[in-house]
Amino acid sequence: MVTAFVRSPERLKEFRDHINVRQGDLLNSASLQEVIQGHDAVLSGFGPRAPRSETNSNLLERFARALTTAMPAAGVRRAVVESVAFLFKNSIFPPAYLLGRLFLPRTVADASAMERIFANTELDWTMVRPPELTDKPYTGKYRMQEGHLPRFGLKISRADVADLMIKARGEWDIDPQGCRNRELIETETQMTLYSIILFLHVAAVLGLFASLSFEVLSLFHLWRASDLSEVQRWIELVPGIPSLAIGSIFVVLLSGIYLAVRMSAFALAWPKVAIVALLLIAPFGALTGKRMRAIRRSSVEASTMKSELLRRLQDPFLKISLGIRIAVFFGIVLLMSAKPELWQSIGIVACSVVLGLLLSLLAWRRTGPLPARGEIRS
Repeated sequence: MVTAFVRSPERLKEFRDHINVRQGDLLNSASLQEVIQGHDAVLSGFGPRAPRSETNSNLLERFARALTTAMPAAGVRRAVVESVAFLFKNSIFPPAYLLGRLFLPRTVADASAMERIFANTELDWTMVRPPELTDKPYTGKYRMQEGHLPRFGLKISRADVADLMIKARGEWDIDPQGCRNRELIETETQMTLYSIILFLHVAAVLGLFASLSFEVLSLFHLWRASDLSEVQRWIELVPGIPSLAIGSIFVVLLSGIYLAVRMSAFALAWPKVAIVALLLIAPFGALTGKRMRAIRRSSVEASTMKSELLRRLQDPFLKISLGIRIAVFFGIVLLMSAKPELWQSIGIVACSVVLGLLLSLLAWRRTGPLPARGEIRS
């Protein structure tokens, strides 16, 4: 006998002739005990609907407590439970745990609490941690790896997840002693658009960080240049930096929007504020690039360190722009880590701008403009 205990029985109308469909409260241990009485195992695909609301922040934990209370009382020991792939901390391709902590920290915390509850029981349980679920038809072509997310494991159909969970209900062929405390995963094998965009997003973030680092290095030496040859040597780093930075911002912006939509993170406030912060970085970078190109032209045309070139090298806007962009960059990282609400997110970005401005002004006051010098030949 197969019984489906669900919140919305109308969604299973087409299966009523094949299974027993019952509606009830899945967070009530007494209701669960009544339903699972006389069954051999429990297979659970229970989880919150996206986007997750505040009231559902610990839904999986509450369900786990109810189910682990009901199963011993009903005399049922076997459970196969759907969890999330975000809990694979050792996964690199894709970085599942990192993405979960950045975009869906509540889901990660809730699923972790659920698994800990099962781990502290004497039940025979299996955690199935699928990646993104799709409504594609059953294929039977999926990979499974114990305790690890298969490389490039990004998507799987719900039908294939159901197939694995049914197979895991009995003894698992890789473990003659049973399936106690197993963590399983299945996934489609093909490279997807999601994996490509995820790679581009990570690469673009690294590109933005690299462009800021090269700009710091270049401006540090330009501010301290004592002759024309030194200026020309360090100014050669400059032409490609703005292009790398603007290109990286553009890719981070588009790929970030795509990932946020796919992971249902746009219901939160911080992704929107992060996008605005990225757009704030862009004009500062463009203006800096324009002034650095003018410095490069002056250094190429000049035969000595003239006062005009010295004035351009000591332009305070270069420090202010760099300081604000670096501070906002780290502010965005803080947004991704803390997942604050709207006004807190706005406050973080505003404080980043103010902090970057203050640090730039302090650096300007400390170093000051270069002392007046006569023309120095290269």
